[in-house]
Amino acid sequence: MPTFEQATIPIDNAEVYGLLRSVFESLFSSEIESFLKAVRRKGLLIRHYEAVLASGAMEKASRTLKPMGNTARALYEALPTSDQAQVREFYLVRLERVDEATRRRFHQVYRLN
Repeated sequence: MPTFEQATIPIDNAEVYGLLRSVFESLFSSEIESFLKAVRRKGLLIRHYEAVLASGAMEKASRTLKPMGNTARALYEALPTSDQAQVREFYLVRLERVDEATRRRFHQVYRLN
């Protein structure tokens, strides 16, 4: 029986892609509380990637972005479309891995009942 293998799409701008992935990893692990609070203060839903990206919530919560003097949006826009799609997918997958207790506490941003 054949097995499914997801196609590997090469990353064109590995440096910026890797930086954004590490920012998202930090936001959804050690910085999760401050990130979700920033998203909640902006009145956004966490799954609305473009709105969260444009809001500045990532910069407010991220210890990585602050010293760089760069924004997640600027980094994202520097990527080609294929890399943007992959980094957006990583963000969406990573937000679903947040533990259930945290997701319940921030039900407004996750829209949980």
